[in-house]
Amino acid sequence: MSLILASSSPRRSAFLTDLGYTFTQCSPDIDESVLPDEPAPLYVVRLAASKAAALSHLLKQEDCVLAADTIVINDKGEYIPKPDSKAHAREMLLTLSNAWNYVHTAIAVLTPSSLLTCWVYSRVLFRTIREDELDTYLQTGEAMDKSGCYAIQGYAARFARRIEGSLSGIVGLPLVETEQLLLEARKQGAHV
Repeated sequence: MSLILASSSPRRSAFLTDLGYTFTQCSPDIDESVLPDEPAPLYVVRLAASKAAALSHLLKQEDCVLAADTIVINDKGEYIPKPDSKAHAREMLLTLSNAWNYVHTAIAVLTPSSLLTCWVYSRVLFRTIREDELDTYLQTGEAMDKSGCYAIQGYAARFARRIEGSLSGIVGLPLVETEQLLLEARKQGAHV
């Protein structure tokens, strides 16, 4: 088994494949509630570590679990979670229009002997999103399973005026940092 990806995300799976890894996928079920006054970096690191820990029972001596979590915060400091309806997505996307949003992604690599974590911060400036564009975007369904209600690599790319930070981190798995953590796990004896 060697490497277990604690995610059902097709984007994270594709990125890990692009890095040349073979792995199995298993999606953990954890409580993703934000704790009172929990800062975004601590929240995403806690969730990534919790996802990895939830699959610790699958670890053999030389295996490791890779987990990640991504959240988006608008310029008012509000978390933009995965929407529960199109109306909810519309409401949240309007807070991103003509404003910066802040993307926090954490990675956790769990081996039988250690937990390695990393936090990556990026920001995206959206141009003004017209009502007709928002209607069209919501019809694509792209907003419905994404933190922040958008996929920067998809239809929503047309809204991004400026990106600062890790594009792959915004998509959901920062490649440079993921590779670094997996290399460190390898140094510690994991067969990845």
